[in-house]
Amino acid sequence: MKRHLPFTAAFLATALAGCAGAPARDATAPAAAETPAQAAPIALAALPAAPVAAKKPYEVRAPHGAARNDEYYWLRDDTRKNEEMLAYLTAENAYTDTVLKPLEALEQTLYDELVGRIKQDDASVPYLEDGYWYYTRFETGKEYPIYARRQGTMDAPEQVLFDVNVMAEGKNFYQIGTYEISPDGQLAAFAEDDVGRRQYTVRIRTCAPARSCPT
Repeated sequence: MKRHLPFTAAFLATALAGCAGAPARDATAPAAAETPAQAAPIALAALPAAPVAAKKPYEVRAPHGAARNDEYYWLRDDTRKNEEMLAYLTAENAYTDTVLKPLEALEQTLYDELVGRIKQDDASVPYLEDGYWYYTRFETGKEYPIYARRQGTMDAPEQVLFDVNVMAEGKNFYQIGTYEISPDGQLAAFAEDDVGRRQYTVRIRTCAPARSCPT
């Protein structure tokens, strides 16, 4: 699930608060409609206090022996089960949602405009390697790419190497970092990350002509 970065709320709050110092308008000029940015500084006074992460001394030692103190290392939990860490992140997200709530309509407007400018069924330019044309394509309404190839010519039947939309099902995050095909075209090695920490697991799957690679 997509979340705002924790520091976004504080950054936008500071930026919006700066709008309060704008020059006064001419009293004889017609009143302009108040924008969310102009109204936000007034609303900020009623916001709850921002959550503050506890500092806990922890020594991080590098393989070559260098050591440093990381007071926020406790926030790292690859199992996602530390109750104190989860409670803090929940508080961060709740605070962010509260601060940005006046901008929800604008956020949706910007999102819709960005999506409206994207060619949703886009595809890369194919390239030839070891007798196959390789390319990446997207399907309308889907978030992830499809990696595919065709043997000999682009008029040949498509062989899907990785349908990342299927591979990402049931996961909060999924990414294929890179992949390589064996010289005989029968094996595919790929690196996948399903936690969002750029910690990749390398896997190998078999490929057969004119059919999708099995999981």
